[in-house]
Amino acid sequence: MIGAGFIAIEAAGSLRERGLDVAVVAPQRAPFERQLGAEIGNVFRRIHERQGVVFHLGEEVVALEGDGRVQRVRLKSGAVLDADLVVGSPRTPSCAAPALDGCLCFG
Repeated sequence: MIGAGFIAIEAAGSLRERGLDVAVVAPQRAPFERQLGAEIGNVFRRIHERQGVVFHLGEEVVALEGDGRVQRVRLKSGAVLDADLVVGSPRTPSCAAPALDGCLCFG
């Protein structure tokens, strides 16, 4: 999941309820930071972490990689996340014009 706004966090929670592994990547320090502030956003982060969502906050996606289908997400820090599906806003550069199958945009 690219982003930590309302739709992204709700989608992350729903995917975890269905048994999928979910990682959230966002430049913010906390989910909903812009809307509610870091303190309240971190309450939501902890709730979702208890459900198994993994957060990579303070991070940016620099590339979606794979052979015709998304398989990896490369972060600005150099970390690489395995992925079968990437969901993000069309305002996110990595999702604006995905060249790989397995990329969904919302918004």
